[in-house]
Amino acid sequence: MKHVLFCTLLGLLLFSLVGCGDDSPTAPTGGTEDTDIIDRFEGNFAADRWLKGAIREGTTSITPESGAADSLVFAYHVSLGGGGVTERSTSYELVASQNGTVTVDWRYQGHHAWYDAYVRGRCYVDGPQGETVIPLVDNDTVGGFDYSGELTFDVYEGEVFGFEVAGGNFDSNSFIRGDLTLHGFRFDPAEAVED
Repeated sequence: MKHVLFCTLLGLLLFSLVGCGDDSPTAPTGGTEDTDIIDRFEGNFAADRWLKGAIREGTTSITPESGAADSLVFAYHVSLGGGGVTERSTSYELVASQNGTVTVDWRYQGHHAWYDAYVRGRCYVDGPQGETVIPLVDNDTVGGFDYSGELTFDVYEGEVFGFEVAGGNFDSNSFIRGDLTLHGFRFDPAEAVED
């Protein structure tokens, strides 16, 4: 009898210390979602996770091409033989791996020639209610341009967010080129919006 009582007490003690099954207070809970704040372009936000679009009759790039970075540069260049550059656009985007809030500083600079030149830039975020567009710039320009700002927006797991840049001119110097630099990046899953 003492042996059975001792084994029962020992079993209860071990059960309370170690737990048993998924209902115990010590069993792991939840999924695999990362809850750490990310304060640079790394992991699911690393350079090689971004998709770059093409630009008609020109080139696009992302620098650096891969790995973690403190900043990303999305660049484009179009150079034609004359007669201006009809509107060209390209985008750089990423599929969010989880819900959260992104804060990022941006600087958009370049040159779209002189005559009848213009520049456009926007951030777009797909979500449960459809696409949200955040304008960066939509201006006529003469010569070089340089705009900057800070954005804060929510992203949603499995949904696309990104940046579109565009421009054109009616100048005999038929070129447009620009760089959208993102820096000061922060992703906070703790501020995720559930819809």
